[in-house]
Amino acid sequence: MVSVLFPPKDRGLASGVVNCGTRAGLAFGAPLIAGIVVAVGWKNTFFLLGFSSLVWLVPAGVNTTRIFSAPPHEVGGTVTPIDGTTPQP
Repeated sequence: MVSVLFPPKDRGLASGVVNCGTRAGLAFGAPLIAGIVVAVGWKNTFFLLGFSSLVWLVPAGVNTTRIFSAPPHEVGGTVTPIDGTTPQP
């Protein structure tokens, strides 16, 4: 996904931000979910997380479909052919 959305010079930073976000989600998410389970019970927490994931899925799916249906040069990425030649847009 990073290689499609970002040009080669910006991919390192983008990958680092993604890595940081996944680690922060684990660090903050586990205690947060544990607190929700204690407050409302595991069944309600399960429903809340499942429903919020479905709500998030719609815009993410639309955006992902749009990104992957466009040619790479229109979304900022590049495609390097296996033979090393320069791609033609």
